[in-house]
Parts: sequence; C-alpha cells; structure tokens
Amino acid sequence: MNIKNIAVSVLIAPLLMITGDVSSASSKDASLKKLAALSVFFASKGFSCRNSASGKYLAQGNTYTVYTDLYKENAYILVAAGNEHVKDIDIILHDQNHNVISKDGSTDPIPMVTVSPKWSGSFHAKVKMYRGRGYSNLMVCWKKR
Repeated sequence: MNIKNIAVSVLIAPLLMITGDVSSASSKDASLKKLAALSVFFASKGFSCRNSASGKYLAQGNTYTVYTDLYKENAYILVAAGNEHVKDIDIILHDQNHNVISKDGSTDPIPMVTVSPKWSGSFHAKVKMYRGRGYSNLMVCWKKR
C-alpha cells in the first residue's frame, strides 16, 4: 500500500475532523485546512512541509502552475487539496525541459505525486481541475533520502 492510500483512507478523515468543519470555512480556508492535516501526517513519516502553499480558484478544465526548486538529496511529496466543491484534480510534475517527471491520475480531490529527483533544479507542477470547481492549493514536503 502506498503513502497516498494510507494518508487518505486511514489518517486524513480523523485529522480533518480535528481541524474543524471545513464546510463552514471559506473555500480557500477549507483547502488549506486539508493541507494542514496532511502536513501533520507527513511529519509523522519524517517529512517536512513548506509553511506556505500555492494555489487559486479553478473552474473545470482550468490549470495553474507552481514553480519550485527540488534537490537530488531529497525525496518529495507534492500534494494538492481542493475544497468541498472540488471532485477531481490532478498534479503533473515537469522538469525544466517540460518533461513529465511524475503525475497523479487518480480521480479524487487530493492528488499526490512522489519524486526523488536525479538532479537538483527548477521544476514546475501543473494542477488541473478535471471535475468540479473551487479553490485548490499545492504543498511541497520533503525528507533526506
């Protein structure tokens, strides 16, 4: 079983209940609360997560791109979380030459990709809304290999 299955099916639901009722928060806050719960889970697995998340409101079919530097000595998890109106979003991670490095193709509102880059450099993650509309944010987590 991979880390995504463990995180989503076993630990995320209770963590989200601890962080409060996301439906009463603004749509952007709901997305950020999901990421906060995920960062707690990833910390328990030895990952550090960046304190800031990048994202925006997306209509169905739209995308946004997050640019980030990744380092070859680290293993990474990039995770996005949509608010309650987001049904399916995906992440596609590209290197500086626009080659696809990793992607999430599952049908859910919390996509994750893992990567252990072979070189340090600039990468970009494209987040695409396949079904639904609403806020989504992307967070980068890492640990030393």
